[in-house]
Amino acid sequence: MTSLFAFVDESYPRSGAFCVIGAIIAANENIGSLESVCVTLEKSTGKHKRKWGETEVSRRLEYFKGIYKSNLCHFAYATFPTVTIRDNTVAALTHIVDFFGVTVAIIDGLPKTMYADYALRVRKRTHKPIQIKGANDQNTPVLRLADSLCGLVKDSLWDDDDAAQHLLVTLESKGGVTNLTPPTSGDMANRT
Repeated sequence: MTSLFAFVDESYPRSGAFCVIGAIIAANENIGSLESVCVTLEKSTGKHKRKWGETEVSRRLEYFKGIYKSNLCHFAYATFPTVTIRDNTVAALTHIVDFFGVTVAIIDGLPKTMYADYALRVRKRTHKPIQIKGANDQNTPVLRLADSLCGLVKDSLWDDDDAAQHLLVTLESKGGVTNLTPPTSGDMANRT
């Protein structure tokens, strides 16, 4: 049976009023190939291991398009008013588990002491099993991709970046990106 993994990161706009949680959804048998594609595209586009905002716009968009064309993963995001990182991440994971059936989540920067707490909170909401782990995005190519997804969404929704808006809308219309923002979170994620 195929297990679905979610690689999760979060980002906050400069105002700090909202946050975006980004997730890369991949089947366990695709993760090795996805990591290889991420590393290859990081090198070929010149993005390297840099964060989204530290990379030239054309390079980061080329990187993101290349990952999308690989068909090895799906992109999902949700925006929330800023509460706490834990509450926002648990809320996003709840939607990801319900919508995609993810059974393993790898969260950027989550300390080992928090794995059980996050898993319990998600299980209470979904009544489905979930394994939670943490990792560092600098050591995990797919978490760097989740950081890029957060950057793309942030640029599109809050920074009025036309190229990012166009790419996000195009990918959403093709079914490559799913917006899981709950309707009660405001209209920030629906502003394009």
